[in-house]
Amino acid sequence: MNAVIYAAAAVYSFYLATCIAVIILRIRNPKTGRPLKMPFYPIPIVVFSSVCIFLIYGAIAYKPMMALVVAAIVGVGVLMCKASNAARDSFDKMAEFGMGLARRLMILVQGLAVLRAWELGVLRIALKSSAMRATRSGCCSNRLSRSCRSDLRL
Repeated sequence: MNAVIYAAAAVYSFYLATCIAVIILRIRNPKTGRPLKMPFYPIPIVVFSSVCIFLIYGAIAYKPMMALVVAAIVGVGVLMCKASNAARDSFDKMAEFGMGLARRLMILVQGLAVLRAWELGVLRIALKSSAMRATRSGCCSNRLSRSCRSDLRL
């Protein structure tokens, strides 16, 4: 029996919050298609909200200390939910920042790889042209001499 008394104020508070949310949703987005239509729309919500308020008041009046304990538990739950959402938002922001940083780093690495490949291509071309000059000048045979090898270095 005590469990029902403990839960009554909290449960009916959540029912009341749901009724208020339905009213706000229908005011803010009146043209949104809804799969179910409520007959006599505002009347059932207003009646049920009134009943919820009466039952919340009755639970608080019957056992005020129990209602205070339940309110404290619900308040701690709301704070934990807010903290969890804030932590998730900050984690998402950090993840976004990390992904952006990773993308930039990847672009930088790709750019450096392209630059390195370009440098190696230029170096090969320079070595080939130096080797061709050396063979034309006759200073090199099959094996490059030391002086010829030093000319090939860049």
